[in-house]
Amino acid sequence: MTVIRLPAPAQAAAGGTATVWCAAGDQLLSFDQFGVPRLTHPLSDVRSLATVGETVAAVIGERSLAWINGETGEIKRQEELAGRSFLASGGGAIWVIESDTGSARRVIGPGKTSKSISVRDVGGVASDGDQLWWFSTRERFVREEQHVIALNQTINGPAAMTLCSGSVWLGVGGGLLSISAWNGQTRPMLPIPVGDASHLTCGAGILVGGSSEGLFVLDPSADADVRRLDAAVPGQLGHLVATRFVAWAFSADSPVAVTVPIREGRPAQGEPNG
Repeated sequence: MTVIRLPAPAQAAAGGTATVWCAAGDQLLSFDQFGVPRLTHPLSDVRSLATVGETVAAVIGERSLAWINGETGEIKRQEELAGRSFLASGGGAIWVIESDTGSARRVIGPGKTSKSISVRDVGGVASDGDQLWWFSTRERFVREEQHVIALNQTINGPAAMTLCSGSVWLGVGGGLLSISAWNGQTRPMLPIPVGDASHLTCGAGILVGGSSEGLFVLDPSADADVRRLDAAVPGQLGHLVATRFVAWAFSADSPVAVTVPIREGRPAQGEPNG
């Protein structure tokens, strides 16, 4: 476990394959996945961040979508949104979810977004490229444009949700519920060692989750059960992101992030780490 010092508690964070971004105080920062600083740039009031490949996007304030230059941290372009919004990423795509209007659009490039889809009363979202999965806080269904899956569990309010290794994962009732993204089949609940998972993310096929009680990891291709990670986050867990090799847990109360390996090894010679 490694502790990364920040100028203030992070209010937003995002992870790519080998790069981590966060907004702390009035600064936008990026690091390589092992914690080596890469960039610091003044940027205030960042509410949400997402990154895929060379694309970095931010919601600034509640109503502004910004495309960020990944080399300098400067804003390349901004677009006004209809209301409160946040970003989700996964499967090579970034989506902007506009909570007030109940709509979502894929962020394609500077100034370019897809046609909007309806996502009313969103309690959680998970992106897999052109697919966006979500559940409604008013229903017991998980939805995607081609799927509607009924849940046996009642989810009251927002819940952790991500897509990893071909499955949609939700943190509910002190465990993990998974749904096949291919056929919508729901699998038996998996217990977790940290109470209710308040955060879920995916690091190149490895599921990482956590709460203020601790962090855990699951490789769906190899593991039958989750494994607790040897890491402790000061105070409440604010944000959780993962790269290919490392999970980053950001404290909501303290100006720190904790990093912990999620798979063995480091990038081989010639493999990108940035």
